Amino acid sequence: MCTTLMYTITNIIDGDSIEVDKTTLIRIAGVDVIGKESNKAAILHMRKHWLYRSVELYDDPRQGQKIVHGEAVKVVIAEGRVLANELLMFGVALIF
Repeated sequence: MCTTLMYTITNIIDGDSIEVDKTTLIRIAGVDVIGKESNKAAILHMRKHWLYRSVELYDDPRQGQKIVHGEAVKVVIAEGRVLANELLMFGVALIF
């Protein structure tokens, strides 16, 4: 039987970065929120809909165990939804 580790979003760092379990900084793989207004809107959206939610974290198969600005790049899934997809309205998709 395979068990999935669950984490809790404990802080929204910016539009495409979160903190989980009050210790680990995560850069959400697949999206880059750019521009002051887009970032502000994305932060508000994340706080309203995803703060304190349980999430699963996975290495992005295109990037492996990459670290950007001290944040681990991860695919973040909450309630069966890929958070990068939820943020595309505020940013741009990253294609590698």
